Amino acid sequence: MATGSVTHAESSIAAASPVAELELPIAGMTCASCVNRIERFLRKSDGVESASVNLATEIATIRYLPERTGRMELAARSRRRDMT
Repeated sequence: MATGSVTHAESSIAAASPVAELELPIAGMTCASCVNRIERFLRKSDGVESASVNLATEIATIRYLPERTGRMELAARSRRRDMT
């Protein structure tokens, strides 16, 4: 099987999984580098499909799979300042 391909079984599971959206306040960002760092960190989190951070509004919008991660875990991860 080629790298990156999705089997029919995986496709069916992904289609059946509900995706939740969460908006979190993110305080203390000062530049686009902060935004990129937080987005990258959140996207690496298990169960996160997408993450978008708005510097002007200081809001992170996260689309995730609730069966793989939860609101509390994502909120805790978004507050970490030692993100690498």
